[in-house]
Amino acid sequence: MSPEKKEVWRDIANVNSYYQVSNRGNIRKLIGKEKRGKLVYKPIKTYEKGKTGIMTVTLEDVDGFGHRASYSVPFLVAEAFLQKSKPQGAYKARTINGNKPSVDNVEWLHTTAKRKEGSRYVFIEDGKEKGIYNSIKEMAISQNRSFLQLKGLLLGTIKAKGLKVKRI
Repeated sequence: MSPEKKEVWRDIANVNSYYQVSNRGNIRKLIGKEKRGKLVYKPIKTYEKGKTGIMTVTLEDVDGFGHRASYSVPFLVAEAFLQKSKPQGAYKARTINGNKPSVDNVEWLHTTAKRKEGSRYVFIEDGKEKGIYNSIKEMAISQNRSFLQLKGLLLGTIKAKGLKVKRI
């Protein structure tokens, strides 16, 4: 993005209206008003690279009840500025060349692009194969288990005695 381009701010959708994202990938929070009625914002600089290497930001009081939530910065930029190019079924966005997410460096990631072609998953309980599935979601429904639990077993973030999920 050229430095001459003006920074444009938009409200973050589905989040308390205190937060905005810019076309340059910056995040800010509304902290009040000056006496003349001008809104005062504070930049949010707490970007973290998660386990996946994607820049995330944690926003506080996202629902008006004090809850915090983490968001992918590329997703926030794409959601605010690239809505017209969002493909049917897309739910993730990524930076194109690994730099800071900006409008010129973010693209939608289609759901089918996420899963490796031909990836399948096996559910193992007490050392016995209980089934082979095309997706974790399909496995969760068939085995009557939580999607998040099965995903955690696959990634190794959850340990459960006698249960395993492997990509084959």
